[in-house]
Amino acid sequence: MSPRFNRQRSVRKGAASVEFAITLPIILLVVFATIEICSCYSLQQSLKVAAYQGCRVGLSAESTQNIIERQTRFVLDARGIKRYGISTRQDPMPGASTKFLTVQVNAPTGENLPLTHWVIGNRNVSASVSMMIER
Repeated sequence: MSPRFNRQRSVRKGAASVEFAITLPIILLVVFATIEICSCYSLQQSLKVAAYQGCRVGLSAESTQNIIERQTRFVLDARGIKRYGISTRQDPMPGASTKFLTVQVNAPTGENLPLTHWVIGNRNVSASVSMMIER
């Protein structure tokens, strides 16, 4: 091998190290931001499932506020959601004998995301489901 070829090879190794040092933080930023955004989406979907289950139970004739909240809490606790809030509301439909039952659930991102919430911040995520009561 010629000395010129060895010199070009060592220069290229140095360039690869510099390129790696520059691109690694950008790649890690994209990876961790993606994980956090997907975790927030998963949290919102869990809240939606809990609100749906609470609303579904609330459609029965013998349903009460406590039964709705107990079913919603059951789903939230099973999914490991912390510090959540549950609210229910019945709205009569104008000019009809039917009502709408709405269950809304919210939870903070700060305690329910696996990372340090540096992309999304400490916000409240909420989900609500409305169903018509036909009694």
